[in-house]
Amino acid sequence: MGGPPPGLDGKVRKAIMSLAVPMAFAEITSMVLMVGVVALMGHMGDDALYVRALYLPMMPLFAGVYLAFEISNQVAAAMSRGAGRPQDVLPVALSFIRVWAVIGVVIFVAFLFAAPLFADVFDVPVALRGEFISFLRWMTVAELTHVGVLLWASSLRGYGKAGSGALVTISSRVVQFGGVALLGLGFGLGPNTVPVSIAAGSVVGCLLGIVMMRKAGLWIPGGKGSWRRPEAGANLKMIGIPVAMTQVLMFGCYFGLLAVLGGFGPIVVSAFSSATSIQFLILMPGVLLGSATAIVLNMQRGAGVTDGLRKVLRVGIELTVIAYLVIAVAVWAGNHLLGDIMSSSAAISSETAVYLGIVAFTFVIQGPVLTSLMVMEQTGAGPLAALLNFIYYAAVVLTSALVAGSVHNAEGVYKTIAYCNLAGISVVIVAVLVVRKIASKPAAQLGQMGLPAGP
Repeated sequence: MGGPPPGLDGKVRKAIMSLAVPMAFAEITSMVLMVGVVALMGHMGDDALYVRALYLPMMPLFAGVYLAFEISNQVAAAMSRGAGRPQDVLPVALSFIRVWAVIGVVIFVAFLFAAPLFADVFDVPVALRGEFISFLRWMTVAELTHVGVLLWASSLRGYGKAGSGALVTISSRVVQFGGVALLGLGFGLGPNTVPVSIAAGSVVGCLLGIVMMRKAGLWIPGGKGSWRRPEAGANLKMIGIPVAMTQVLMFGCYFGLLAVLGGFGPIVVSAFSSATSIQFLILMPGVLLGSATAIVLNMQRGAGVTDGLRKVLRVGIELTVIAYLVIAVAVWAGNHLLGDIMSSSAAISSETAVYLGIVAFTFVIQGPVLTSLMVMEQTGAGPLAALLNFIYYAAVVLTSALVAGSVHNAEGVYKTIAYCNLAGISVVIVAVLVVRKIASKPAAQLGQMGLPAGP
């Protein structure tokens, strides 16, 4: 095969950014609206906010399940786009709905019986016990109705219609926020308006998703072969489950570091929690650029094109490095301002600034690492990405624990986290090797999950 055509860098850059920008808008808007729901519950009274706070530890579970299906379906749609087979998008998405239905029943039954146990674990006051159990059970039902929104939005994103996918996602969140504001505050119906509003948002988002799928030419009902269960199962195994595992590992690392820093007192713990909240937002561009890069790469794989795969990864990493050079300088220069924004306590604000000042420039490494991990997760190397994540998170927690035992301030732990972040550059190298291996395969071997490798 010949080399990539001249000017490919610009085309790839444009393709990645055309996906990343709408995805970023959807993610940021969704995050703001979700925080808004918590703020609305705060105005319903302390009890409502307390019940909502007790639900927060459950969210990583649902986030992991969401991502497992969302990313798996997105990869399938991107491969279909590259293969020029729009008729494959809907059958695969419908197959994921079938799998979701089975898993959803298991999750619902588990929470139905486990809700009283969670009330015991969290030591919920007797006066609020019934309200918490009811809220948890209804939230489980509501969360499981979100499948249509997830699959239609990810189908559109994977097929290159990121703007339409963003519209589907945002519409669902707007209805959720509006429902809580109207029913919860306006009519004083309390915290149980949250699951009702989530379900309403799911219905609206799902209907809009169907409209957008039709508009994009992807709503092509099949006949006898309309269900693609083998592809859905293979995708979940190689892509979805490793993605979900990463979520579990990430939150496990977060709680592990909280335990390590707990010995330095509540100010350090509060500051680390504040800094971590900022960090989640800071690291979002790396995740989104990685996902956009993976979509473009999978489109080429679906088309059987191997010439430009390494160039796609290189351009994606270059964009991420440029973005994080700006972000790192901004965080380092504004660490005290960010600390003041996160807390009115001078001590907590100052400690938050110390952490951000120490780790700020490591974001230049962490950004490309996240982009590389997303590419690996979405190109069939998910188990390897999960293993690398496990090694990283285990190293962070264990080395931080060792350092914490030998120093008398938290700065030593912060520096340890920074050094571990720098070591992450090895992940970028691994991603380059993974993509090089994919590019070396004959076109006939590029397709995944039964999808054709070429048009």
